[in-house]
Amino acid sequence: MVMAFISDLHGNREAADAVFNDIAERGINQVYHLGDLIGYGPDSVYVANAVFDRGIPGVPGNHEVGILKDTYDTWNDLAANAGRYTRNLLLKDDNIAVTNQLWELVRGPRYRLFEVPMDGDKEPATGLIVHGAPHKGEEVDDYLKSYHLDGRPYGWGWSDELRKAEEICGKEVHALLHGHTHRPLIRTSDLNGSGDFEDPYLYVVNVGSVGQPRDENPRACYTIIHDDGCVEHIRVDYDFRTTMKKIEQLGKTGELMSETAELLSGRLEFGQ
Repeated sequence: MVMAFISDLHGNREAADAVFNDIAERGINQVYHLGDLIGYGPDSVYVANAVFDRGIPGVPGNHEVGILKDTYDTWNDLAANAGRYTRNLLLKDDNIAVTNQLWELVRGPRYRLFEVPMDGDKEPATGLIVHGAPHKGEEVDDYLKSYHLDGRPYGWGWSDELRKAEEICGKEVHALLHGHTHRPLIRTSDLNGSGDFEDPYLYVVNVGSVGQPRDENPRACYTIIHDDGCVEHIRVDYDFRTTMKKIEQLGKTGELMSETAELLSGRLEFGQ
């Protein structure tokens, strides 16, 4: 069974719609989300509803936790200003239902297991999804220690994260999927980037960002695991200029600080 993994949608309606349409056109029925449905973008309520209405299982991201628990003031100025706008949006009476669903997500598990299909007649392997990095506790905003913040791998230390994943779930983990950095990447023990889940190779996959890519590619990104275990990043064109205009309008109305709106809008055009 082909599976899709989406992360870091960040209130970007146009990107989310484009990705959901692409997933539907491919006939994919099993989808997981890795959190950060909300924050940054102008349409957090719409995007969260789009995920919940489709019954997509997933894990909370740091934006769900920080915005719902009102702890976003510890973030950098850009994220905190956007978090304040999103929180005010969620507190409106009309949005109580989706806010309650977001609370359920925040109170839910920090990781989920899934079966990784294997080629031929091999038994499925175990995969694990998290938002940032595997933890036994409540943390959601940590980064994999094997990555620089710009997404470049340090090297072999990434395999330690697989061992951490195995510790929290009590199973041998062949695939660890995460988001949070907004930069798609596949790391394998043979370092060839083939994306095939064949023993004895192990995999760490950053699934990329739907709503705010930061790998200098403005197209929305999500990840597919094919029914033979092959991993593929999918890029989808979307109307980012419409999203940019919405963000800029929030700056004009004062709902976002003008500098925040300018920065959030501009990064969509260049994938930064």
